[in-house]
Amino acid sequence: KKKLDDGSDSETYGRYYKKVTVGIDYDSVKADGTVKLVSIKQEWDRDDWDIDTYNTGTPEMCTGLVSRIEPGDPPSKCSFGNRPFGLASNNCYGKLYSMNYAEAADKCTARGGRLAKVDTAQEFKTLTSFYVNDNQLAIGLHDLGGNNWRWHGDDITPVPTSWFNTTIPFKVDDWSYGDCIHIEFMRDSANPKPYLTTHQCLDKRNYLCEGIPTAANPTVGGDLLADEGGFCLWYYPNEFIALPDDESNGFHNTELAHFLLTDPNMMSNKYELLYDRLYNFDIEGHPSNMANWNSLTRRKVGLNDDLPVFPQAAYNYSYHCHFTPTNFGVARIYSQQHMLERLYTGSAHQHCFCGYKNIGYLMDRCDCTRSGEQSNSCLKEHEKLLYEETYKETGEYVKCNNCNDMSP
Repeated sequence: KKKLDDGSDSETYGRYYKKVTVGIDYDSVKADGTVKLVSIKQEWDRDDWDIDTYNTGTPEMCTGLVSRIEPGDPPSKCSFGNRPFGLASNNCYGKLYSMNYAEAADKCTARGGRLAKVDTAQEFKTLTSFYVNDNQLAIGLHDLGGNNWRWHGDDITPVPTSWFNTTIPFKVDDWSYGDCIHIEFMRDSANPKPYLTTHQCLDKRNYLCEGIPTAANPTVGGDLLADEGGFCLWYYPNEFIALPDDESNGFHNTELAHFLLTDPNMMSNKYELLYDRLYNFDIEGHPSNMANWNSLTRRKVGLNDDLPVFPQAAYNYSYHCHFTPTNFGVARIYSQQHMLERLYTGSAHQHCFCGYKNIGYLMDRCDCTRSGEQSNSCLKEHEKLLYEETYKETGEYVKCNNCNDMSP
């Protein structure tokens, strides 16, 4: 029986999955992105329901939060999320995916909001009519202990249990189970309409974050700050040699932006927006574009140095692009989706950047993963978000390859 760092052995948990914790540190002497190994620890990966030993759902590899509201924008616009049915009289609501209550409360507060306070029958009706593609959405009502219920952001005003079912339908036999509340959309013969019910606050759920009313407008929630998100790139001279057969065919999903393409035998896409739809023009490479590589530095894509993004030898490489509109999705894109599942390792050149708005400086199109909760699953609204933000930053429209799920 092999002993691990935590003193356990191979028979303790009856399984052979191990968690390896690696400590790394930036090498400030080389200052070229190199990291050095500081520590390594190996232990059995316990199957504890309330402990995440492996989690790509909540780490924020990018931390920027931005307002996308500009002069002249309609009052119905939200930087993050939507006002249901596009009505300025409704609050801004955005989803936080796969978090427990404490995590969701912290992330929502950072974005200038609170976990949804669904305290009227009208608001409940609005939300259950708008989010028809969801099964469950958690809100800000939680129990401090002993049926001492409070809304997130207001730990002073109690919510009496008599409020339930008199204001909003509530599944009354669930009191003893949980200390947090969610909207249950799944209908059955006993519950033909959406209702509130409980879950454990430690459970991972999708939460609704809402804008908070202001003194200037006390009846409608204000804006929610949007994530800067991020994107990752992988590239090979020849992906068919470098990758396993079952991975190489799906590798090439983007091209260098048309102003970086130098090979006349290669093509890129130039997108134009007409009638709220992107149309592409095939543009062949031109040798004169090599001059544009001289100004293609990391500073252009948000980093604080003037090193080149790509070596010039990569002018005719094959590229793979994946972006996320959330700060939580970058860890999943890099570590889970591509390094562990797709095996884009070994000789791959790879970069990750914060700020998906910068993709237009480099590529013409990109795949999307919505958040750290699961791979892909981007919504139709994320396609518009991508081409609007890249055009605003770079003057180039970038197309999403897979933003196909129904919004919101």
